[in-house]
Amino acid sequence: MTCLPDNRCALCGIDLRGARRRFQEYDELKAFVVARCQPTPFVYEALVARSGTHRQCMCIPCVNWKRRVNGKGGLKRCARPLLQLDQLILFLMQPGVVLEPDSRCTDRLFRAIKQACNPYRPSYPFPVACILEAMRGDSYAHAVTAWWEFNGRTEFFRSPGEAKRVRQAMKQGYIQPDEDEPCAVQDDAQDDAQGMREQTGGV
Repeated sequence: MTCLPDNRCALCGIDLRGARRRFQEYDELKAFVVARCQPTPFVYEALVARSGTHRQCMCIPCVNWKRRVNGKGGLKRCARPLLQLDQLILFLMQPGVVLEPDSRCTDRLFRAIKQACNPYRPSYPFPVACILEAMRGDSYAHAVTAWWEFNGRTEFFRSPGEAKRVRQAMKQGYIQPDEDEPCAVQDDAQDDAQGMREQTGGV
């Protein structure tokens, strides 16, 4: 991938026409990403694989996020974070297993990831593209609902985190289980009781 045009944020790909932006040399931005962020085969890989040397632009929220990761204006992180768009992609694939990005950037990230002209769209996995197409709103509950429907309205989950997210969406009214079939998603009390039995060896 060549360097992005001046109307695309280098970190999230959002359209910056008419918006404030900051610029940084590509080599410096790449060094930050490689040193500070967790690798993924999605946005991270596409970003570090670019060619060219001219300056890259960033939206102001991504500039502020970058400063927080560097420990400027925020707490230093013990572990390397995911790029925000990578974190959203992984959340869409495994909600509850991967935590959603900070709620303060929800609207911007969903706007960025859904834009047809986002240069990172070719790096989206097929399930993520399908889930984005099926979403009926721009919230994490809408994302979990679309994930659940993409997975055949499953009642079997690979992790407690996935089951918890679906359960929360049900309680909030985003998911309506089939009335003629009992839903196997356990409630919090059942989960807690099961966990206690497993820890104590009870039945």
